[in-house]
Amino acid sequence: MALNEAVKREVAELTNMLGTLGADNGDTREKRAKVAQMMDELTRKLSVPGERRGGFDPADADREGRTNRSPVEARLRRKATDDETRRLHELNDSLLIAAGALNVKPTELRMYRDAVEELPVLRRDMDTGGGSFGPYIPTGFSATLHEQVRIEQQVAALFQRIDMPTNPFVIPIEGSDAVAYLLSERGGEDDDLDTTKRVTTGLSSAGGTALTLTAQKVGSRITFSTEAEEDAIISVMPYLKRKFALAIGTQEEDAVLNGDTTGTHMDADITDAKDGRKAWKGLRKNALANSATVDNGASDKTRIRLLDLRLMRQKMGKYGARPGDLAYVVGVAGAIKMLQVEDTQSATNPSPVVTIDKYGPNATVLNGEIARIDGIPIVVSSLVREDLGETGVKLASGTADRTLVLCVNKNAWTFGDRRQIRIASQYIAVTDQQLLVATRRLTFRGYFEADKTVSALRNVQI
Repeated sequence: MALNEAVKREVAELTNMLGTLGADNGDTREKRAKVAQMMDELTRKLSVPGERRGGFDPADADREGRTNRSPVEARLRRKATDDETRRLHELNDSLLIAAGALNVKPTELRMYRDAVEELPVLRRDMDTGGGSFGPYIPTGFSATLHEQVRIEQQVAALFQRIDMPTNPFVIPIEGSDAVAYLLSERGGEDDDLDTTKRVTTGLSSAGGTALTLTAQKVGSRITFSTEAEEDAIISVMPYLKRKFALAIGTQEEDAVLNGDTTGTHMDADITDAKDGRKAWKGLRKNALANSATVDNGASDKTRIRLLDLRLMRQKMGKYGARPGDLAYVVGVAGAIKMLQVEDTQSATNPSPVVTIDKYGPNATVLNGEIARIDGIPIVVSSLVREDLGETGVKLASGTADRTLVLCVNKNAWTFGDRRQIRIASQYIAVTDQQLLVATRRLTFRGYFEADKTVSALRNVQI
């Protein structure tokens, strides 16, 4: 890309000044200082992506989304499969947190120098100057920390994820199904001119639609005293990483279950406009809005009937047909009740619940899964609310001892990830503290949100 005129002039001025530098006197030192300043400014300007002038240019995208990464950065973004990469991930994340807490550049930490000495991959990078990318400087969290965020999730981990190269990002998806019709053998020379003999519309043409993913920014913060030292920060690093992973993973899980973007949230106690549960519409909201609900038919509302669990699938139609596509989602109390479900329509009244120890050694077990009913995994999340009213929402007053069971088609929902976790810091003078903030950009949507891709069993008493 050609340099613009302003940058060209600065380069010419810089060249002229370099030519005038001679003996080491006061005037020369002043010019050298000015040259150094101009070099810094020029470097900053040249590092900014060019103005977008046409279609999508990858250079204009968020830096986190670029694919032409340095070798070290590429290793940080992929799963750690060897000891050196695992250690690289650990040191990278620790450097980011420590630098933010101490309000210094990562390269100013002793930990950075020790990391370069310890890891051959960093020594090679420093020896070569990082090639065309520059030497390694931590800018984003590793894939390992993002895995720790996933560990904090049970329900959110059920769904696929899509990287969003733009925001918003439009995904073409299949709409109505194609239809095939009966055909007869044709032998006439001009059969193609006879419209009654042509293939009926619908044999190869299916309706189509699009899903728009619009990322939302969420974040968490931790504060430190400015008197914190590098050694002290290092000693609590596992705790800090855990705190960040827990905060960000919890918001994602909570919004998947209890999210609602309407002006007044369905739950009476969620009134803060910045509440993480207002990031997107979650599973419970979708089931209630689409009338995909089953009222607890047991005479004793503290029990769950197998009949009602199957009615939930019936409500979902084609989305509830294949057990392998589904998951039952419950809270802690709901999980105990699910383990007590009995088949009352059987003469011997056996339990339809199959626990993990009966699956066999080759079974695939989901995170949070405790058992299966009709081949459908039961996934437990502590964020399924257990203080709801009979209709499946939190009331301002009255009944508050009910929970629910969700049945969701895992393939009908997706996450859109625009930017992974990034950390920033700020000094707060009035309290003499350092504020550490972790943010990310993502969204969660159903492919066919007007369809019954999730159902709910309401009015289950704790």
